[in-house]
Amino acid sequence: MIKVKVLNSYRALKARSAGRLKGRPWAAAAEEPSYEYGSTKYLQLCGLGGMLSCGLTHTAVVPLDLVKCCMQVDPGKYKGILSGFGVTVRNDGLRGLARGWAPTFLGYSLQGLFKFGLYDVFV
Repeated sequence: MIKVKVLNSYRALKARSAGRLKGRPWAAAAEEPSYEYGSTKYLQLCGLGGMLSCGLTHTAVVPLDLVKCCMQVDPGKYKGILSGFGVTVRNDGLRGLARGWAPTFLGYSLQGLFKFGLYDVFV
């Protein structure tokens, strides 16, 4: 019975795929969304892209930045980047490397939202 339903679904899709979609039943369901330049939806998507690109990339660099700052504060204890990671993990565990990720993520996400989302409004 399942095979019959699948076969009938396939035939229905194939029947709907006339003209340019002939022979490609999967293309009938995939319509290209269109977002007009300057529309609200376009600006929202630009803002979301900015949030993801700025927030995630800066958050990913937090452990490196943390070790770098520790090296500047206590150069005797943190002699290099790799040994600095080791010292931080020994002293504070893996959670020590993630210290400060939340404010970094929120701050840079907001920055990306406004930079990318409002760029076309002000240019």
